[in-house]
Amino acid sequence: MYLEKILGSKAKVRILEVLSSGKELQLSEIKRSADMSISTVHEAIENLVSMRIVSVRSIGKSRLFRLNINNYFSRIV
Repeated sequence: MYLEKILGSKAKVRILEVLSSGKELQLSEIKRSADMSISTVHEAIENLVSMRIVSVRSIGKSRLFRLNINNYFSRIV
């Protein structure tokens, strides 16, 4: 898959597939849906946030992640 080559990991691609539903999800929900360890999800999601492919917003102590529809990569997922 070309996205895996561009992004550098299957975990990032899987997370983008999970977030392509358009919903805002907590880390634990992404972990469950992607069937990956929390440490793998955390590392990959932080990288996707730094690349601005995924956006994050905080509500109290919770962080909600979603696909950044303004980013080119999110449009091709």
